[in-house]
Amino acid sequence: MAKKTFKDINPAMAFMSSAHPEKDTSYTPNTHYTENTLNTKKGIAQEHKTKRVNLVIQPSVFEDFTKIAHMKRRSFNDLFNKVIKEYIAREENTILEYNKTFGEE
Repeated sequence: MAKKTFKDINPAMAFMSSAHPEKDTSYTPNTHYTENTLNTKKGIAQEHKTKRVNLVIQPSVFEDFTKIAHMKRRSFNDLFNKVIKEYIAREENTILEYNKTFGEE
C-alpha cells in the first residue's frame, strides 16, 4: 500500500469553500419611492416588508414600546407597523395634499 502524502493536496480543503468577495451593501442609494412588492396569497394582494429603517429613539420609549408589544403578544416590528399605518390613515389629507403639491397620483 502506498504511503499517503499531503504535500500537494490538503484534505481539509474538501470541506471548505473558497473565499468569494461579498458584495458591499454598506451604501444603498436612496431610490425615493419604489413600487410596492406584492405577494398574492389566497387572491389577496399582500405587501412584503422589504424596507429597512434605522431609528434613534429614547431608551425609555423603546422599553415602554417593547413592554406593550410583549403584552399584546406581537413583535416590536409588527406593532410598530400597525402604529405607523394607523397614523398614516389619520393623516390621509396630508398625503393627498402632498400628492397634489408634488404631482404624484
